[in-house]
Amino acid sequence: MKRVDITYRYETRDTPARPRPSDSNAALDRLNDGNRAFAALLENSANEHAERIISVDLRDLGLGDTKRPNQRPFAAILGCSDARVQLN
Repeated sequence: MKRVDITYRYETRDTPARPRPSDSNAALDRLNDGNRAFAALLENSANEHAERIISVDLRDLGLGDTKRPNQRPFAAILGCSDARVQLN
């Protein structure tokens, strides 16, 4: 079984904060880009064990110079799992 250890490094970059998506299509594009980037972390390793570091801008999490989080979500993700599915 392949195992990937992911470490998140929280930092504020010297670049401007990313603007919010302008509409629902832009929001969906940003979410899909993030999904593809995360999936690529798992695909690009030939080893059984790999380590990856992901840099996360604190401003994307609503954290930064302020004392309390300033979250401004642009999407909500709904998921469903079924506990009745049998694992083989």
